[in-house]
Amino acid sequence: MIAVLTDHRRERRTSRSPRPANRSQPRAGAAAAAAQPVQLEHVTRAFGDVRALDDLCLTAAPGELLALLGPSGCGKTTALRALAGLEDIDAGSIRVGGREVADVPAHRRDMAMVFQAYSLMPHMTVAQNVAFALELRGVARAARARTVDHHLELVGLGAHRDRYAHQLSGGQQQRVALARALAVQPSVLLLDEPLSALDAKVRVQLREEIRRIQTEVGITTVFVTHDQEEALAVADTVAIMAHGKVAQLGAPQDVYERPASAFVAEFVGTTNRLPARAAAETAVVPGVGVVTLLPGSERGDVDVLVRPEDVRLLLPDEAPVGGADARVVAVSYLGSHARVQARMASGALVTSQLRVDEASVLTVGAAVQVRIGGAPALAVLPRA
Repeated sequence: MIAVLTDHRRERRTSRSPRPANRSQPRAGAAAAAAQPVQLEHVTRAFGDVRALDDLCLTAAPGELLALLGPSGCGKTTALRALAGLEDIDAGSIRVGGREVADVPAHRRDMAMVFQAYSLMPHMTVAQNVAFALELRGVARAARARTVDHHLELVGLGAHRDRYAHQLSGGQQQRVALARALAVQPSVLLLDEPLSALDAKVRVQLREEIRRIQTEVGITTVFVTHDQEEALAVADTVAIMAHGKVAQLGAPQDVYERPASAFVAEFVGTTNRLPARAAAETAVVPGVGVVTLLPGSERGDVDVLVRPEDVRLLLPDEAPVGGADARVVAVSYLGSHARVQARMASGALVTSQLRVDEASVLTVGAAVQVRIGGAPALAVLPRA
């Protein structure tokens, strides 16, 4: 399937919306002016006894990049396909720009989609691939050429216009797919794990390019990914999904620093679970000290969820009185920082993220003391 939604498989029973006007000229800021809000309200989709979407409610503001993040089977891809018109819904409402589209065929929703697979036509050049959807829409040849030139420059592939797919790297092929999707100037751009087939370095480079282009064009974008770092890096808003519902919706910083549940805290980033006793606004971690709690935390005998960057491991002669005794069991060098794991006297494992120079003195077997500080922690009920 090509990037532009041209699915003619379902001509539904409702009246059809008129085909969007032919936007043949590349216009700076055109998509920004046409950016539309997207709303999914109480959307349900079941496959047999499994509810892939369970009363799902989501909103993306005009020009916003909304990332759907969650583990496999959480419903994020089903939500994207329902928005695109590639999946029927059982109940609920899907609106784009205030217009109900749940019963509008995919090819009439004025959306474009970039898939994990690049889906380029191997017998066509880069320029021909980008022009293909415009040709299907009946855009005149001269206008088509101008639009292709504009969007190839936008994605940095102007010099590659006459190459074929097999002559391009994976990252370049995905740029072609992105240019092809944007060339029709849709009101909404849908990205279905577009970077998952790329190696780590190219993935980082291309996600930054996608964010730059999306910001420059100003198009409302829904981005599905299972990569938490990817979602936090590119999104204006992140929806953490679980079991067909939204577990938390917020800015990347909010879902990381102020998780609404143990699931969110443990799915987004790395976290430590430490037994504690919570009362009022703080919790006491035996042998470690007092931790400030986030609003909504449980009280009583709890587990506090502490990020590795808020855990300090100090040599005994450097530590103030009162830290918990522990021994280093693993040190991982990660380039810009190091991750150190230590086992406390209670048997609990704790992970700390430190600067490389701080971690360099902490060898496996070294005696350390554990201290906790920094951001408030979430207190949750202990695991059964």
